[in-house]
Amino acid sequence: MDNVKFTGPLATPVIPPPTVGAPQPVKPALRIFAGSTANTYDRQQLYTVDTFQSWVDPGVTYPVKYSYSLLSYNPSINQTHLELTPGGAVGQYTDYAGNNLLWMVLAPGPAAGQVVCNVQWKTNTPNSNPGADTNAYGRALSFTNSTAIGTWSLVFTGPNAGHVEAPGQVILGPTNFTITDVNVATDFANPLQAVFGIQPNSTAGQGQYHDYGMIKITGVTGVNEFEDFTTEGSDIGSNITPGGGFNNSASYLANSTIIATTNDAFWVNWTAPAANFTLTSATNLSHPNWINPGWYSAYSNTNSPRVMPLGSSFANKYWVLLPKNALPTADGAQNSSPPAPTAFFRVSTNTVSPP
Repeated sequence: MDNVKFTGPLATPVIPPPTVGAPQPVKPALRIFAGSTANTYDRQQLYTVDTFQSWVDPGVTYPVKYSYSLLSYNPSINQTHLELTPGGAVGQYTDYAGNNLLWMVLAPGPAAGQVVCNVQWKTNTPNSNPGADTNAYGRALSFTNSTAIGTWSLVFTGPNAGHVEAPGQVILGPTNFTITDVNVATDFANPLQAVFGIQPNSTAGQGQYHDYGMIKITGVTGVNEFEDFTTEGSDIGSNITPGGGFNNSASYLANSTIIATTNDAFWVNWTAPAANFTLTSATNLSHPNWINPGWYSAYSNTNSPRVMPLGSSFANKYWVLLPKNALPTADGAQNSSPPAPTAFFRVSTNTVSPP
């Protein structure tokens, strides 16, 4: 071989620096990000630790009600689900792979702000979705609602009958349903768990999020669950919510379920790519040293995503939570109040962390 020549680009590609978004004041809630960039159908969700959540158990007290509240809703996320999953072992894809399932799902509506609510079910049909063409009998109801924001309740008044309670106004369709399964008492017997979460089903939905206010379950023979995420003082730990009722491990990325607590002040995000970038703060734009905001709490509050970003971004953004004790102080001291009247934030690969 002769005259082999390698050539590169005429100019070095310029990678734009990250762009920091405006800090968002925290409203305490459970924020679930559609955290996967691998598949649009990956799930992010919580499920009940207790496995006696069935509405058909002989010992239930009707009405049996499964409820959650949405404080924010992004229509780029095409599926918001409440699933009733038999078997006692919930995984990310148990809804699809399992034999039996009943779910209530929200999808973007025909007009801006509206949603379509469907209640669907399947029996003895693994590797399919409830109400799909392979199991068309499992379409219990479909109606269009004026809003997603507010409290949604799936209510059973008996083993085979119930209704949906929706916020806002029902625009079109029935809210009562019948489950025409003659074996409902065995197909949906305990062990059964309730699952709450999202599935983007679109590239536009990846990295977006919903904020949940509470989850509540009443009438079952197991634990009658209630967790108010707007009052939590701590985050999910070891996959379990502070109240102990819910587990986030049946998700593509468990870290995508984050509780913004009553001790948090701001959400801050910046764009990817941003390898090794971390958040810095200052009280004066001309100050030569921008420091790690965790210093103000004596580094007692720098557990990702608080102050330090998670290792994985949510689609094209990194997110952190700034606790109240990580805000720059008026006198520049640690663990001091009040906070500085003005503060600035930027991201850097060279963050100063004073001892």
